Amino acid sequence: MAQAIALYIFYVTGHISVPLIIFLNTILGTVNAFDMPARQSLLIYLVEGKEDLNNAIALNSSMVNLARLVGPSVAGIIISTRGEATCFLLNAISYLFVIGCLLLMKLNLPQPTKASHHIIKDLKEGIVYIKSHNVLFYVITLLAVVSLIGMPYTVLLPVYAKEVLKGGAHTYGFLMGSIGVGALIGALSMASRKSTRGIGKIIPFACLAFGSSLILISFVNNFYISSILIAIAGFGMVSETITSNTVLQITTEE
Repeated sequence: MAQAIALYIFYVTGHISVPLIIFLNTILGTVNAFDMPARQSLLIYLVEGKEDLNNAIALNSSMVNLARLVGPSVAGIIISTRGEATCFLLNAISYLFVIGCLLLMKLNLPQPTKASHHIIKDLKEGIVYIKSHNVLFYVITLLAVVSLIGMPYTVLLPVYAKEVLKGGAHTYGFLMGSIGVGALIGALSMASRKSTRGIGKIIPFACLAFGSSLILISFVNNFYISSILIAIAGFGMVSETITSNTVLQITTEE
């Protein structure tokens, strides 16, 4: 929230610059490095049993991708009527609802224990544990490769929209919306599963759909075909992430 407020203040006062945006993005990335592991660890305490984890993870992903689908449209309307500053301000205010929800949660969490080891030793213990469990090792390795090489395709989308599709901000917005549609379908299909049995078999097919669609997109310069392929990429990306996350959560010891 502090980062979002800083972005708003620097923008309205006319002090915004590329180096400052890079710095604020670095802060946001650092915050996410703490936030995401904490969220994943907390999820197990929000559901009654591990058999419901897949549904919980998928429902969470559904909300994220519904926001990705609706967000660009709402932002476009606000920017055209009220300007970018209003978007930055609303983004900052939205964190109040998140903080409020966290404060309202009544969870039976175990008492935290202070780690006596050095962080490097703790990391080594984690790596040793992963290597001793084939399922964890293969899933995390695959997830790491996909995250490093595949998922950053969204960074290139603005350039793709402008240079390849010869479009503008609206073209980029539609592409992001298409990703949201595919991802939302993937998340809802995962959430509708009644059991986690056989969920690991989905991972290779999801990766195949994700990778293949990205390869095909690189040869396409038609907006409509690109939108369909990017939706398939969103579907594969989210399906792979949800299933991998579920497998990790249900396989790892307490």
